[in-house]
Amino acid sequence: MHDPKAPPTSGLAETLTGNRKSPEFGWLFAITLAVVLAIVGYQNLIHPNLFPKRFGVVVPGEIYRSGKLTTAALAKVIGEHDIKTVIDLGAWVVDTPENRRASQREQETVEALGAQRFVFQLIGDATGDPNDYAEALRLMIDKNNWPLLVHCGAGTERTGCVVALYRMHTEGMSLKEAYAEAERAGHSEKRNPHLRKVLETWSSPILESLQTGEPIPWSGEPKR
Repeated sequence: MHDPKAPPTSGLAETLTGNRKSPEFGWLFAITLAVVLAIVGYQNLIHPNLFPKRFGVVVPGEIYRSGKLTTAALAKVIGEHDIKTVIDLGAWVVDTPENRRASQREQETVEALGAQRFVFQLIGDATGDPNDYAEALRLMIDKNNWPLLVHCGAGTERTGCVVALYRMHTEGMSLKEAYAEAERAGHSEKRNPHLRKVLETWSSPILESLQTGEPIPWSGEPKR
């Protein structure tokens, strides 16, 4: 007999309730959960170690690029490409205990594998002291540092900027051509308009500083 005080129950709710109680539903739920956990585990724990984040070749045998790497991925890249120098443009620039530990692990890995590491403090949207770009570029064109890996966090903004500067300096690329390479490597002007502005504002002073050795006057002005 229907209880007038009981809330109405839809057919769908009854079906779901019944399914939850069935052995078939329990097995299906367990299998689905296992698959989801396996995918998440692969994406977060296995894939970053097997496939270095945004790894790319700038000049074969000389200069390579990437985002920040796990210890295993960094060791893989250094070993496979005989990397002598790692240039970190600021992958761990945000000062947190986790980032300090990650930066220390990177330093220890690089040293253990017989390479050297240079660290700069550029910001994730490619802004920061243009003198850092000039110094990073100076390291990149020094044959004594090859083969080298240059990286930031995502591998698209700061790395895209310094690679663009490298192309402009060594290959005579126009700013437009060099910027297009940054876009092909994952940069999006819609997401981050600052990279283009950095190149438009600072590429000439940076390249001039590279030639003269003179520091670039910079006041740390805010973004516009």
